[in-house]
Amino acid sequence: MPEKTARGGINACEPPFLRELENRGAHVREEIYTFDNAGEISIFRRVRQVWKTARKFRRLLREENFDLLHLNTSFETKAILRDAFSLFWLKKQGAKLFLKFHGSDVELLGNANFVIKFLIRYLVENADGIGLLSSEEKRGFVDAGFPEEKFFVVKNALTILPPEVLPPTEKPAAEEFARLIFVSRLIPTKGLLETISAASILREKGFEVVLNVLGDGETRPLAEALAESLQISEFVNFHGHVSEETVQEFYRESDLLVFPTFHIEGFPMVIFNALQFGLPIVTTRIRAAADYLKEGENTLFCEAKDAESVAAKIARLLVKKDLREKMSENNRALANEFSPAKIAPEYTEIYRKLAG
Repeated sequence: MPEKTARGGINACEPPFLRELENRGAHVREEIYTFDNAGEISIFRRVRQVWKTARKFRRLLREENFDLLHLNTSFETKAILRDAFSLFWLKKQGAKLFLKFHGSDVELLGNANFVIKFLIRYLVENADGIGLLSSEEKRGFVDAGFPEEKFFVVKNALTILPPEVLPPTEKPAAEEFARLIFVSRLIPTKGLLETISAASILREKGFEVVLNVLGDGETRPLAEALAESLQISEFVNFHGHVSEETVQEFYRESDLLVFPTFHIEGFPMVIFNALQFGLPIVTTRIRAAADYLKEGENTLFCEAKDAESVAAKIARLLVKKDLREKMSENNRALANEFSPAKIAPEYTEIYRKLAG
């Protein structure tokens, strides 16, 4: 697991999944594998963290009779370096090794340098199984020549919320404006700039939209400047990084989730968390969203890096109340497919297969 202070989907989706495994009789021990490192740290300190962690895991596997070691990680250059070093220390300790990639830069399979390609091959050969969050990612590895049987498409678990937290099925009559929500770490590839530009296009066409932006990051100053240059600053509210409870409050009060990402997503939790709240969704056809969301049933897919496309999809939802209501009902039902009780047996089957 990552440190509790680390942001990202792992700390949201893995704890409820682990509790469900325990409820089913598994003995689960959690250990920190990845560190927060929000500030700049020296390469020496980073290497020392990895080395100490690998040694600790090596000792645990020698002293206790674990069937499987599940490492939550990702597939990008720094993680590949860390994981290759860790697997070098851990491979012959008895337990089977399962890597779960929370997002993957599959382009590395083709354009990485010789050293990284060598380490990628080392990882795949020495891991007993690799979990990927979408069929798109699995196709990338298989097309690169890796054996299909090593890879499993897996889901993330949602924390299923009590009914009192969720909005009523029948929402009150719409206000005079539509409340759009964007939730993410604010980096260029998440699509915030396109979302702000889309809001401007919609207002020019007479749609009274207000955009709430939850999250923080390097793109925020540029996004604020864009909203000001488009003269819609009063309609775009930046709330910064907020608690999960506050995010839920915004979900409850919003009309649409807008998330035109072109990031190397695996299973974007912002989309799947919004399902429980019955939010219609405008997003790109990427990774897990492409696997589980259906056009016109759960979402309207927009083009990446195309504000006009984002605006057109939002506009279609705003003028079609029956479509919004159908999506809302469908998304509430779909959320249950990602409950810990539903996905734990899928992982258990994989674990048993790897453990023989």
